[in-house]
Amino acid sequence: MVRSPAYERGSPPAAAGPRRGADRPGAGERCDRTTTLGLALGAVTVVSLALLPLTARLLDQGWRMRLLVPGMLLAAGAMLLYPAATTPWTFAVLLVVAGLTAGTAGQVPAVVLADVVHPGRYGRAVGILRTTGDLGAVLGPLTLGLVLDGAGAIWACGALATVAAGSALVHLGLARPLRRRLGGGDGAAPDGVSGRLAGRSTRRTSQESST
Repeated sequence: MVRSPAYERGSPPAAAGPRRGADRPGAGERCDRTTTLGLALGAVTVVSLALLPLTARLLDQGWRMRLLVPGMLLAAGAMLLYPAATTPWTFAVLLVVAGLTAGTAGQVPAVVLADVVHPGRYGRAVGILRTTGDLGAVLGPLTLGLVLDGAGAIWACGALATVAAGSALVHLGLARPLRRRLGGGDGAAPDGVSGRLAGRSTRRTSQESST
């Protein structure tokens, strides 16, 4: 996780050596920072769970890109503002915004997958989706750490925001040909490819029964 300069304020240059005495944050200050960060992460989890029924209802109504694109763009904006946070609480607010918006948008790809994949290929599709997610969970922090060590927090936050905004634009680009193929809708709607496949299956069953 990239920390705001608010968490590092007052640090001497690296060449100055280890921090000593009054240069080091006191135990109370460290505790306040840790508590604030913990509360922010806890708030993301609790509020995400509270919003889950609403998110599921919107997804059932066909919301796809309307959740994913604004969510990831808002998350990218919050990430870009990380270095501008002047207090732990400001950083915590930005962290909550980024976590909630990205978490809500992150539910969309799996739903789109269920919309467009043939029922006989669910296992392979889900396996690929989970594997790419696991790779991102491993390579993402390593890459971000290299950027943070080599270029600093501002560039690291910029890299985070670029990934978030880029994913929204990629999904938006993929949704356009899908909308044209399905005849409208917000990306892949519940009555999209899955509905067509179900209709074909029903017609095939009817034909087999009639013969």
